[in-house]
Amino acid sequence: LYLQGEIENFIKNKRLKARATPNDSLFNNQWHHLNNIDPGQTVPRGINSIGAWDFQKGITTAYGDTIVVAVCDFGFDTAHEDLDYFINHNEIPNDGIDNDSNGAKDDYRGWGVGSNNSVLSGPEPQHGMAACGGIAAIGNNNKGVAGVAWNCKLLPLSDIATISNSIKAFEYCLNMKRRYRQSNKQKGAYIVAINYSLGTTGFLPADEPLWCAAIDSLGNEGILLSVSVDNKSQDVETYMDMPVLCNSHYQINVTTYDATTLGLDASAYSDSFVHLAAPHKYHTTLQDNKYGVYKSGASFAAPIVSGAIALMYSNFDKKLLDTLHNNPQLVTRKIKEVILKQVDVTAGLTNKVVSNGKINLFKTITIAKTFQDSFYPRG
Repeated sequence: LYLQGEIENFIKNKRLKARATPNDSLFNNQWHHLNNIDPGQTVPRGINSIGAWDFQKGITTAYGDTIVVAVCDFGFDTAHEDLDYFINHNEIPNDGIDNDSNGAKDDYRGWGVGSNNSVLSGPEPQHGMAACGGIAAIGNNNKGVAGVAWNCKLLPLSDIATISNSIKAFEYCLNMKRRYRQSNKQKGAYIVAINYSLGTTGFLPADEPLWCAAIDSLGNEGILLSVSVDNKSQDVETYMDMPVLCNSHYQINVTTYDATTLGLDASAYSDSFVHLAAPHKYHTTLQDNKYGVYKSGASFAAPIVSGAIALMYSNFDKKLLDTLHNNPQLVTRKIKEVILKQVDVTAGLTNKVVSNGKINLFKTITIAKTFQDSFYPRG
């Protein structure tokens, strides 16, 4: 700055750039991505996606691994124009044979777990479609909506109607991730998260030890499970919410928050078992190339966290990915820790969830960019 011909101070002159706001036709209806701060609030009502999207939004890691989120749900529409599904190129579709010997028949574009086939429509495809759109609806494609992780692949796992099918789905994901590592990326899938917007009540971990053990085993291959709580305004311990009460190091239990009050919004809570809150009641993908708000509830809060995990992976540097490969359990726990530490703390969530807050995508991805420093301090 110049004052009467003399230099008073100086600034670094950097070129400015536009924020990464996608051109999706319904994006302005997606309040949860916007950074609006209402009167009386000190933090945005949304999750600050626009700031997070200034960083990497790619479909791959720094090593070129195609990032995949598996979605356990009741059903799907795999022909939706705004979703990009993972394709298992080692499988021949609809021939009734397990071509790649991974234990699943016809899992070319997802897998019907209970029936062991390619039928994915299930009894309630709208539920699965709404979850998928929250995770990874394609961003900046001039149509529909944008998910948290614009370009990641979705692996639909349908017909998850029982606990035993849930365990099968987790084992399938572990197998696919293990095959990817062991085959030098030629088979399997680089699954980083599983979205689990399902559950049951009236059980304790001691009643279903195999279920909890299956979740624990996800950490062996670096997979995090994002779990929705039940839609009860109660502490999860009072009605015994499972698999929330498994509380594995490798699961994140998610409740909902109200966009106006920034407090709980008719879903369960616990300062010991529920980790954070995320948006629900947002515009997302629906069956038959449609869009809208399907239903309210924590089923649609968990996908926001699943998408955040995927977006983190696209921002990790190679050194961290090496550490993740060599010590997946440690790094996966650290990823969970970062998400919980970077929340927006609010009065309405304090002492209601472990982190006392709601997810902030921008803060999370900012840390993901420099995450390696926590493992290798600078000398």
